[in-house]
Amino acid sequence: MGNAVLGIGALAGLAATIHGGAVTGRATRAFGQKLATEVPEGEGSISNGALTSIRESAAALAQHSRISTFLMIIALLGMGLARYL
Repeated sequence: MGNAVLGIGALAGLAATIHGGAVTGRATRAFGQKLATEVPEGEGSISNGALTSIRESAAALAQHSRISTFLMIIALLGMGLARYL
C-alpha cells in the first residue's frame, strides 16, 4: 500500500512540475506582458477593455496556480504518508 501511495505522490509531483512550468508559467508571462503593454505609465487611466483583459488574464493565472498548488499538496501528502503505510 505504501508503494502505491508513493507512486501516486510521485506522479502528482511530476504533474505539478509540468503544469507549473508549462501552463502556469505561460499564464504568468501573458499576465506580465498585458500589464506592461496595457497599463499606462504615470497617472493615466486604464481603458475598460484593457481592464477586462487584465482581469481575465489574472483569473486564468489564479486558476492555474490553484491547480499547481493542489497537485503539489497531493504530491507532498503522498510522498510523506507513504512512509507510515
